[in-house]
Amino acid sequence: MAVKVKEEPAEVTPFSLKPEDETLPKLLLRNYRRYGDKRVAERRKDFGVWQEYTWKDVYEHVKWFSLGLVSMGLERGDRMALIGNNEPEIYWGEWAAQAAGAISVSIFVDCLPPEIKYYIQHSEAKFIVAEDQEQVDKAIQIMPECPSLKKVIYWDPRGLWFYDEPYLMSWQQVEALGKEYEKDHPHFFEESIERGRADDVAIFSYTSGTTGLPKGAMLSHKNIIFFSRNVRQVIPFYDTDNYVSYISPAWATEQFLGITSGLDAIMTVNFPEEPETVQEDVRDIGPDLLFYVPRLWEDLASLVRVKIEETSWWKRLLYHWGIAVGERSVAYLEKKKRPPFYWRALNKIADAAVLKAVRDQIGLRRARACFTAAMAVRSASEKIHGIKFCFSIPIPCSP
Repeated sequence: MAVKVKEEPAEVTPFSLKPEDETLPKLLLRNYRRYGDKRVAERRKDFGVWQEYTWKDVYEHVKWFSLGLVSMGLERGDRMALIGNNEPEIYWGEWAAQAAGAISVSIFVDCLPPEIKYYIQHSEAKFIVAEDQEQVDKAIQIMPECPSLKKVIYWDPRGLWFYDEPYLMSWQQVEALGKEYEKDHPHFFEESIERGRADDVAIFSYTSGTTGLPKGAMLSHKNIIFFSRNVRQVIPFYDTDNYVSYISPAWATEQFLGITSGLDAIMTVNFPEEPETVQEDVRDIGPDLLFYVPRLWEDLASLVRVKIEETSWWKRLLYHWGIAVGERSVAYLEKKKRPPFYWRALNKIADAAVLKAVRDQIGLRRARACFTAAMAVRSASEKIHGIKFCFSIPIPCSP
């Protein structure tokens, strides 16, 4: 699919890091100084309304939260766990820990208490940042068995008003501590960021544990910045791009794409309201970049099939004709053959008449690059329908 791009891609230098961009907090500080409140860094959908956060907003939330953690005893080299759906606080919490020289440990939101206990005990996390009552209840359950864990911090207070555990704190309370801490320690936050080095460990990323207990991979700032830049050597990211953050930061892929490239390529990262509203929110945003696991592409293809069956007979006929033309064009491309002239002309007609409208209905008319992983994507003749559908309409997917 031809795409006209007006902006130049963000500068990518994959094999060297400058002192001012060698860690994620330094990239955040760079973006804050460069853009302040003049540019949107993140969006969150809440009660149906998109709320915007500038680089100044993001920087200040990270700063106050980081200083609050430091005031409660977070030290360089300590670990902090995070569990929750993709929301700005997940990103802010990770950067806040790293700005203090600590290491973040992201945990999948559907983990059970015994699994969370393993991650906390293995990483010896001192704090856990949890989204809501569900995740807080899990943390409270394992607290007696995790001696390293000192505080449980939440950002969604619904259902937690009458909890009185002494180790339980809200996000706002931690930020308030940070503001007080800065009064006695001016410039501490900026100096702490400057102390960071590329070889410092940024995250513990745990394996799935399919062949035994999960193993924690220690990834440095250099590791994750290099990997994200190498991705952008193949598929350029632009500073005008919108990215929808959906996959968990416990999966290293989101660390490379959303958390790191969001800073390094200066993209706008968008957070859906709920996992159940992702497709609706994707259509709102019209992202340039999107990552779905193959199951979600399959769900998307199924949704389109169901919707098309509810339309008139002539629209169904037109849709099936357009998809057939798209699939035939994909077959040529996967054989690395140039389609004949008449097929190229037919594909342009099908795109104008059918396929462009399908892309628009699922929110991917502007999509320049879509990614998938987590399971095998097989050859064209055996490919699961969701992936084949995406290439046929066509969405530029990168397995």
